[in-house]
Amino acid sequence: MASQIPPPTDALWDRLVSGAVAHRFSLFAANMALARAIRIASSEPARKPTMIAELHQFFSKFAGQLAPELQGLR
Repeated sequence: MASQIPPPTDALWDRLVSGAVAHRFSLFAANMALARAIRIASSEPARKPTMIAELHQFFSKFAGQLAPELQGLR
C-alpha cells in the first residue's frame, strides 16, 4: 500500500541518513529531521542506527503526508 512507511530495516533509511539520497520533502519538519539525522550520523557513525530509528518514528507520525514521497524514492 502506498500510504505505508517502509520498515526501518529498508535500505532507503540508510541511504537517507547517509545523505546518499537528496530529496526535499514537502513537509518542512521532515527536512529538518533528516538534516539532523545526517549531521549526527556523519559526526558519530555509531549513532546511525539510532538516527534511522528516530527518523522512521518521525516519518511514521506523518505517514499520510510523507509515505507517497518515500515510496517515490525507493
